[in-house]
Amino acid sequence: MTQDLEKAALQGQVDALRADLLALVALLPAAAWRMPIPPSGWTCLDLVHHLAVDVERHWFRGVVAGQPDVVSAQSGRGHGWSVDPSLTPGSALALYRDEIRRADQVIESGTLDAAVAWIPADERRTAPQTLREVLVTVALEMAAHCGQVEAALELALPCEARTTTAKRAVPNPAV
Repeated sequence: MTQDLEKAALQGQVDALRADLLALVALLPAAAWRMPIPPSGWTCLDLVHHLAVDVERHWFRGVVAGQPDVVSAQSGRGHGWSVDPSLTPGSALALYRDEIRRADQVIESGTLDAAVAWIPADERRTAPQTLREVLVTVALEMAAHCGQVEAALELALPCEARTTTAKRAVPNPAV
């Protein structure tokens, strides 16, 4: 497989998972965005913010591109789980979509075998070393988070509503 085809396939997988996640959160009732999910107590609002800050921004603009503003702001991961109480689902989604756009610019300008520009000190032994490895890492993380949002939907909606909502796939207009 040529590098261009491989890159397109990897980015296509990440894009498909991003779209799946956005489709799932669009089905959330308004109250479910702030509903704590056992056992750790995260919320879907926390998760979308985490995806924007700790996944898209961290891995692409920070690790791959080494953008100084991102590197200086993220000495480590995990900041995305700390959500300001005034953050709305719409604002979190706007941030996530903006970080996706910026991440796509980094992906488009890079080559799969290029070494990453920055690795946080606490991740040096295990961090991805190339754009290829970052794309695979992000795809795996996105797949796990899609499953978490599916679990949140199961907790938030009664069985009949989940079946009806899934069949209609009508997004929440408030999002």
